[in-house]
Amino acid sequence: NLAIAHADMLAIEQTRGIKCDYCRTKLTCKPQKCSGCLGTFYCNKQCQRNGWKVVDHRHMCAKIKEAMELSRSAMDDEDKQ
Repeated sequence: NLAIAHADMLAIEQTRGIKCDYCRTKLTCKPQKCSGCLGTFYCNKQCQRNGWKVVDHRHMCAKIKEAMELSRSAMDDEDKQ
């Protein structure tokens, strides 16, 4: 499907220069994104699982989500002015 391929390419482009939160490898493929905070990326499902368990992302996830929401809110406020 062309729409899916285009979405995959956009996801890769948006994460250029970002590293996997678990193995720290520079992302060159469509990344796995944490569905909780939406701000943490992984190479694949295995790195995502390891990040959750080994790096203990579960404890940081809510804090990252809150920080991202505050940042979005501040940017929205600036746009309204």
